[in-house]
Amino acid sequence: MTYPEACRWFADWIVQQKRARRPHSLFVVGVWGDVGRGKTVFCERLAALLNRRLRPAEGKALARSLDEYYLPKARRYAPAFLRRGYRPAGISNRGPAGTHDVKRILQDLRAFEASRDSSRIDLWVFDKQSDDRSPEPLRWRGRVGVLLLEGWFLGACTKLDPSRLPAGLKRSAAAALIRYRPVFERLDALWAFEPLPISKILAGRLEQQKTLDAQPGARSVAPAQVRRFVRYLYRDAWQDGVNSPLPQREKVTFWASMDLRRRRIRIKRRG
Repeated sequence: MTYPEACRWFADWIVQQKRARRPHSLFVVGVWGDVGRGKTVFCERLAALLNRRLRPAEGKALARSLDEYYLPKARRYAPAFLRRGYRPAGISNRGPAGTHDVKRILQDLRAFEASRDSSRIDLWVFDKQSDDRSPEPLRWRGRVGVLLLEGWFLGACTKLDPSRLPAGLKRSAAAALIRYRPVFERLDALWAFEPLPISKILAGRLEQQKTLDAQPGARSVAPAQVRRFVRYLYRDAWQDGVNSPLPQREKVTFWASMDLRRRRIRIKRRG
């Protein structure tokens, strides 16, 4: 089906599932996809569609990214943090498990669950150009009925004992991943775009960077830095053959294959 058709179909499915499974509480949908896959745009489009379908008493849809919860720059560059292996040369040390404030994610989840029509919730916003949290929060008003949470390793898990790895980034990321488990276990559904080879991930990320560079006041990022960033996320932070950023297959509700131009989507339901 076309991209717009898939978005409308999924929005209808979410509304139906919320009414059947969580009519009076928060319905959480995870969206997994490789870096540069278009997860943010997909979730924003879904949120707009959902907000035309949800009844006032059911609340509103909110799209959030794990990226908004990066630790502040001062913490990510503190000596103790760098000693754990989060210190790639020439690029920001954000991205792998362990670079997010998981406590704040869980705090926001509780706030969304308890939200009412009169609620006011200040949400963190991360500015990738300054590589730091924006001083101005995003003020959310009202009840959250559906949360769309996206991230490039959303739902990932490992059975690896981190102590078996040598000290460094792979051990630190594997140990940190355990702390994300309560977030991932809260998902009511998980949509995943079929994983891509590294070459295509890189092409998508380079295209995404062109869009970012075109923004007013943007700080340009060289292609070599983008390549280094992708390698940092996909190679440096994971132990090949043992763990990966992919979600567990049995946890995925829908697998979606999308062409690189994002014109058509083929959807396959688990089982």
